[in-house]
Amino acid sequence: MSKYTALQEQTMDEVRERYKEGGYDNKYFTDEIHEIVDSNVPIYNTELLEEVVHYDSLSDQGLLPKNPDIYDFARVTIYEGLCEAAYEAFNEVEQEYEEMIEELDNLLEVCDDAQEDYDCADDDDDKQEFSEILADAERDLADAIKEYEKDGWEIPSKYVRG
Repeated sequence: MSKYTALQEQTMDEVRERYKEGGYDNKYFTDEIHEIVDSNVPIYNTELLEEVVHYDSLSDQGLLPKNPDIYDFARVTIYEGLCEAAYEAFNEVEQEYEEMIEELDNLLEVCDDAQEDYDCADDDDDKQEFSEILADAERDLADAIKEYEKDGWEIPSKYVRG
């Protein structure tokens, strides 16, 4: 069983999806995280109470209105729980992005080196050898891009070769 509620899982999935769709390029992505969290906090009192029972304690982080009722405590507690889950997902997907970029950078460097070797080759035998190396390198890059796209990543344009 997951340590997260279904609502937390939904919030985490939305953060991951939005980040993969280009959120990595948004320096204000934390605003998007709070937008996602806000949209996932239940608005109906019965849903608030059904969700809040999954939390260890009620919260008061300065977000409560003057003279709060139990629903205000529930709303704030859920909001904070969703924020915690959302930032955990953000940190995970940000790490995945960094690993993806590192792999794509390495593959792109191999392609560029192979292209340079091909361009500098003096005879047809060398050109043929470097042509095969270049084709293999470009195939490896294209395969990696396809895998990342299958996982929902929007690939930065510098890695897409014509």
